[in-house]
Amino acid sequence: MLSVDFDDLDLGFDVVIVGAGPAGCIAAREISEDFKVLLLDESSWPRMKACGGILVEATIEFLQDFKIPESVFEEPKILDLHYVDFNNNKENFEKKDFLNINRQKFDNWLFSLLNDKNNITFIERTKLIDFYFTRDRKHIVLVLKNNGKVRTIISKYLLSAEGSFSTIRNKMSIHKMPYYLGMQQLVPNLKSGTITFIFDDEITDFYSWMIPKKDGLLVGSAVSIYNPRESFNLFKQKIRDKYNIEVNGKISSALISRPLSVRDFFLGDGNILILGEAAGLITPSAGEGISFALKSGSFAAQAINKSSNSPMLLYKKLCKPLIERLTAKLKKARRISKANTRAKAYANSHANLK
Repeated sequence: MLSVDFDDLDLGFDVVIVGAGPAGCIAAREISEDFKVLLLDESSWPRMKACGGILVEATIEFLQDFKIPESVFEEPKILDLHYVDFNNNKENFEKKDFLNINRQKFDNWLFSLLNDKNNITFIERTKLIDFYFTRDRKHIVLVLKNNGKVRTIISKYLLSAEGSFSTIRNKMSIHKMPYYLGMQQLVPNLKSGTITFIFDDEITDFYSWMIPKKDGLLVGSAVSIYNPRESFNLFKQKIRDKYNIEVNGKISSALISRPLSVRDFFLGDGNILILGEAAGLITPSAGEGISFALKSGSFAAQAINKSSNSPMLLYKKLCKPLIERLTAKLKKARRISKANTRAKAYANSHANLK
């Protein structure tokens, strides 16, 4: 992989991937070396991303043939799940064997897998600000900005791995997904052996969390973007009252997409493929997106490699099981988003917060 300065960027590529997170890195790695690929990211690298840092079973299965360095993992390495419903005074424990990671180290490791790929050019601190088709619609013109400078390049394929707020999706689709703001703080020196998911309608209709890390307990909540500070402060007050935990220190935050209907799943059109969270491929109940990012990145690469004239048809076919799985989870998201529907679930002896 070749890293270049903005002024030295070539004018033409076969594939441009916007976003160097899990979806973008896997897509870049698996696209055939017959294609000339540009991978760009608006962040400086290595990047920091506010994230709970948990690998679920589907992610572990996808990465089973990769050797994840031990340095990527946090302590405790293996975590089970603890659900707490503040409104209904209910708790539930579930054995999960999730893997606990340092998200920055995980992303850096995925990025390092591209080092031996000679067909990839990488550029950081570069933002896609616009794109449009050539007159014959065979190529896409991309307008890029880096440190105040603007350049245009041309590509045959464009892949959005931008995460929650996708410039590409927002231009292509009039339907906008709901956004939440994930806010979290690390409480030093606190230890736990489980992930705790917290549900409380006064805080959010999404969820909150406490996740143990090597240096302490990560305490956070996915709150409304309209009153985030007020909601997060209320959450911290409730954590203090219930668990005697003072949550202070630096706040890290990130936008989180949350699909709430099938209209929120959008994979792109023509030679523009949308991956991962940008496509709405994230669980609506717990905001888990890494597994879907990795799989959709791999599927996008397969679609371009095998059906270069019309990759969208194959990409949609490959992603169909992902969308079916997420569609099934929409019902769960509706059930757990309100205290009264959770209470009805408890009344059913076969239902809980799972």
